[in-house]
Amino acid sequence: MDEYWGYVQAWWPTVCRAYRDFEERKPVILIDINEAKVYAYPYNEFKQELSARSRDRLDEQQTQAQRNSEIVVFVRDELRKKLVSYNCPWERSASRQNSHTAPVRGHGGVRKKRTAPPQSRGRTPAD
Repeated sequence: MDEYWGYVQAWWPTVCRAYRDFEERKPVILIDINEAKVYAYPYNEFKQELSARSRDRLDEQQTQAQRNSEIVVFVRDELRKKLVSYNCPWERSASRQNSHTAPVRGHGGVRKKRTAPPQSRGRTPAD
C-alpha cells in the first residue's frame, strides 16, 4: 500500500471541510504532513508554484477530476522531498453526512497520479 495514502484517510474529514468551504473554486487540497495541516489552494495559484512539466500533469489531473466528480489531493513530505497527488472521489452529500470518519472506499477508489519534488508553500490552513 502507498505510504502516503494513509495520510489522506486520516485527514479526510479536514480535507472534506476544506474542499467544501471553497468548492465553487475547485481548489487543490494539500496535506502537509510535516506541518500537520491541510491547505485549500486556488487552482491557478497552486499551479504557478509547479514546474512546467508538473503544470501540464496537474491540468490533466484536474480535468479528469472534474469529469469524474473527484478532487485533487496532494500530500507533501518536506523531510523526504516528496509531493504525491491523488484523485479522490467527491460526493458532497456523503462527505457532509460522514465528515467524522475517513472514507471506506479503500485504495482502489483513488488514483495516484504523480510524485514530484515539492516547490510550493501553503498559506491558507484549513485546520
